[in-house]
Amino acid sequence: MPTTEPILEIRDLWVSRIDSGEAVLKGVSLAVCPGEMLGIVGESGTGKTVLALALLGVLPETLRVSSGSARFRGDELLWKPEAELRRLRGMEISMILTGGRDALNPMETVGTQIRHVIRSHLDLEKAAQEQLVIDVLDSVGIPDAEERAKAYPHELSGGMAQRILIAQAMICEPQLLIADEPTSDLDVTVAAQVLDRMKALIDQRGSASMLLTRDLGIVAENCDTVAVLGDGELVEFGPVESFFARPTHLASQALVNDALIALTHEATGIPSDAYHGATVSAEEEGYSEIAPGHYVKSGNHG
Repeated sequence: MPTTEPILEIRDLWVSRIDSGEAVLKGVSLAVCPGEMLGIVGESGTGKTVLALALLGVLPETLRVSSGSARFRGDELLWKPEAELRRLRGMEISMILTGGRDALNPMETVGTQIRHVIRSHLDLEKAAQEQLVIDVLDSVGIPDAEERAKAYPHELSGGMAQRILIAQAMICEPQLLIADEPTSDLDVTVAAQVLDRMKALIDQRGSASMLLTRDLGIVAENCDTVAVLGDGELVEFGPVESFFARPTHLASQALVNDALIALTHEATGIPSDAYHGATVSAEEEGYSEIAPGHYVKSGNHG
């Protein structure tokens, strides 16, 4: 069980389609503690991005939160007025979007777009703003940052545009960083640099991160805990080491098999004491504990 108060605690979260009432997320419960990187994995369409958008209050118009709770540092998120959410987004909770150039405004330079974030949340003089733009671009490996800040999105490669999105999300050093396939367009070296920066932010600020991905290799190398979504449900969760040693739910086994990851302690490289305890409680109904802190949804084991 967690020994510290979670930064984020989600309880029985349901999201449904407005037109049909069909459930997209089905009673998801999770917690993320300070100093932890939680990997949320699942096939496309299982609800990973919907979960993130629900927390930020930016679900598409076709979806709505039906019920549940999501408490950020003890304060309910789901039913906050938009003005309060806007103050939190980008400052205390930030999300790295995927999509490269498509997620940037084609009509503004990347430097201007980053300055919008700075001006919204930080009280800095103009010269300090300009320097921070350059510094944050440097931090995600953008070469010749001063000149690149003057570029428009169409003048950038997909990988460079993705790094701009990462820079925007991390500029205010948020308490909770949600990263949706953040390294999908990056080469291996740059991806490693970005993940190292995310981990440094967690270590330095005692913040936390939710990494949404299908890449189990990234999860094995960087995350403390893993949660598997299948058809909108949380089907398995626990310490990374235990998960890769014994993936139990059929959805988990399919992901591991697809990724061709060796299910050994040596493959994960994660010591057992790295686990911070950020999962649902042992008393959560409908789950079986198969190893310390490692739970699987009952009734669909491999």
